[in-house]
Amino acid sequence: MSKNSNLHNAKRAKQDEFYTQWVDIEKEMNAYLDYNPDVFRDKTILLPCDDPEWSNFTKYFALRFQDYGIKKLISTSYAPKSNMDGAFYIPRESLFFEDKFDKDKDFERGKIFVLDGEDINQDGRVNIEDFTWEYLEGDGDFRSEEITALRDEADMVITNPPFSLFREFVAWLEEGEVEFSVIGSMNAITYKEIFPLIKDNKMWYGSTIHSGDREFRVPDSYPLDAAGFRTDEEGNNYIKVKGVRWFSNIQHGRRHQPIPLMSMEDNLRFNKKIMKNPNAYKKYDNYDAIEVPVTAGIPEGYTEERWVSHQEYEDLIHNGFHCEILEERELNPGDQPSNGSSHQLSGQIQPRSVHHYRRDSKRSSSTIYQEEGLQDIQQSSSGGQEVLSEDYHSTQDKRVRILNPIMGVPISFLDKYNPEQFEIIGNSGELAHPFFIDGKRKSGRFYVNETRLYDRIAIRSVSNNTKEK
Repeated sequence: MSKNSNLHNAKRAKQDEFYTQWVDIEKEMNAYLDYNPDVFRDKTILLPCDDPEWSNFTKYFALRFQDYGIKKLISTSYAPKSNMDGAFYIPRESLFFEDKFDKDKDFERGKIFVLDGEDINQDGRVNIEDFTWEYLEGDGDFRSEEITALRDEADMVITNPPFSLFREFVAWLEEGEVEFSVIGSMNAITYKEIFPLIKDNKMWYGSTIHSGDREFRVPDSYPLDAAGFRTDEEGNNYIKVKGVRWFSNIQHGRRHQPIPLMSMEDNLRFNKKIMKNPNAYKKYDNYDAIEVPVTAGIPEGYTEERWVSHQEYEDLIHNGFHCEILEERELNPGDQPSNGSSHQLSGQIQPRSVHHYRRDSKRSSSTIYQEEGLQDIQQSSSGGQEVLSEDYHSTQDKRVRILNPIMGVPISFLDKYNPEQFEIIGNSGELAHPFFIDGKRKSGRFYVNETRLYDRIAIRSVSNNTKEK
């Protein structure tokens, strides 16, 4: 059984009504407060997909409503009929206002709970006892116009959304331009809808749940046939789910802690994980970057030197590389460029001894790389393709030092990612060039010495010593 089997089963069966434990909510919110004590002050916070009769999100923020200076707290729940067809539903009068309970509405509609700062019971404290509530017109689905209107009113959205709808939920958050902190599968970082947000620093890991292993409360009807489940003394069922993380766009201190680094030489001498890995610091077969098998092995001050043509130098600068020119030479007609003058730009492969090219917008947009011969197609900024030709001749060579060359790191790098220290270029799934081994086409992953590697993230340094170059 795979370590994520509980989560995978939940997705397949849409049995993803996992209720987050108080301690996990508290630790994550404390991380935001440690970074900014006023992070929740004067904010309207929406807690969708959340029933305060069962879930801890509403209870947590209601208890701390005054302490955090919250302006307004809105919590909405799914209609039991729409939530696993009522599997977690116990017909009873509301825990909050018994006079509004309607048996028929209670099963068909969601509820909305609002805490707006009024001390209704006049006990001198605004908390969960001061909620007002009513039935929604619909079932409480976050995609409905009713809940979307509440999102548009809110400054923040915090919840544990249905895992099976995570992509849609994040898109909904982005559309609303709200701050958020939500729990989802670690695998989400590989989703084509999610990774661009991480790359562009619109979403990042939260501060807590580093192991990805957490326990959630589940309905009585949930199949407890996997490892990691238990029933407490009150008969409540819990299941341990692996591979979950907080995803957020709220700042926290861990995000701004620099990763401690050593030079490449020191890593090769003292870092056992680097010393024992035969692929460490080797160039990929199908992408112009070096392999860094562990985050702790990222080499500090790593640079590369190479000869490039004038046009290739301009391309380097255009693509965000910081370069120092070490040497230049003029080429006379008929001269061959210096060995290795053609540069493999970010995501672009060229034969090393050829730097002539022409633009051909009629060619297919797909990337093609063939080990035999000189055919190469690479995407141009104008939407056309650049292919090798004799139509253009460089007249100058430059030997340059690239101060921020690209490195490939494991996905676990994101747990320590500091945007002031590194820039994310992309992932191996989108950057790896197709190529051939024994006549078989390989794609989707980086290779070293024809060995396929796990998913990688391509990064480069943005440290102070390169920013101004």
